[in-house]
Amino acid sequence: KFPRHAAVVAAKEMLSPAHFDGLFKFAFVRNPWDRLVSAYHHFQREQHSLLQSQRILEFCDFAKWIVTDCGSYRGPKHVFVAAVRGHQVNHLVDLQGTRIVDFVGRYEQLEQDFRKICERIGIPTPGLPHQRKSRKRRDFRTYYDDPTAELVQSFYQADVAGFRYSFDSQAVG
Repeated sequence: KFPRHAAVVAAKEMLSPAHFDGLFKFAFVRNPWDRLVSAYHHFQREQHSLLQSQRILEFCDFAKWIVTDCGSYRGPKHVFVAAVRGHQVNHLVDLQGTRIVDFVGRYEQLEQDFRKICERIGIPTPGLPHQRKSRKRRDFRTYYDDPTAELVQSFYQADVAGFRYSFDSQAVG
């Protein structure tokens, strides 16, 4: 059993080459600016004590902390912080940095890309429930001022370039 959100390299290293090569491997990525707003709402809901301990009151404080200030954080919520800081592109590559997934879907077109995956593996496409939806959530772009948007672009440059995202990429409806 692989940990939740495990990188594909874990499967490549743990499975036989024949088994791994015979699998259809896919992943979903998300616009880095939107992903960080989603993480902020997750922390507000489920890791509020960490925000309090770091005196984080607003999204821009959270973004700045994640991107610049929390690199040495080793508190009880370290795993959550490390997951948010991690680049998505790193989950899709082998030890040499070669992308080893067969399909990369986008969260911004989740249903459409999920349908493609279901067609590829030959199963009917089930409905996708939306769980853990924030009731306070707005379009991700409204959370940013220019310096914070640029900070996030710089920090997540591997994802921005690797998946051709921009700040103005399609918002999630």
